[in-house]
Amino acid sequence: MRALRSIHAALRPGGVLLDIQPARHDSWVEIQHGDRTLRVAELDESPGYDAERAAQTALQTVVDDKLFAPEADLFFTYRYHFDSFDAWVEQMNGWERIVMSPELRERVREALAATPGKLSVARNMHAARFRRL
Repeated sequence: MRALRSIHAALRPGGVLLDIQPARHDSWVEIQHGDRTLRVAELDESPGYDAERAAQTALQTVVDDKLFAPEADLFFTYRYHFDSFDAWVEQMNGWERIVMSPELRERVREALAATPGKLSVARNMHAARFRRL
């Protein structure tokens, strides 16, 4: 909340705040095999739900306080592509809001062995634009 008030103070009147964050839907692991996409597993992002709710509450508070006005929002899917299983594991281990269970790793490893292809993670995102009042 303090950060949003600082951003408000730093922006000139009419300035724009752009907020981009994961949507509340879990991401999923895919294998692209030729022209087919196989959805392998959903990623558990529940550790990040409290932070997402707090961010939404803070944004709503500055809108309610007439510091910013919402102008536009959209949802989109962003895909992260990986050259190997190990590259995927390394990247996912860096995501604090992802539960990387041994079962998930094994499921993805087995799916790649059965259906060789390009590994990716599809993540639902939300972007919103706010105008400083």
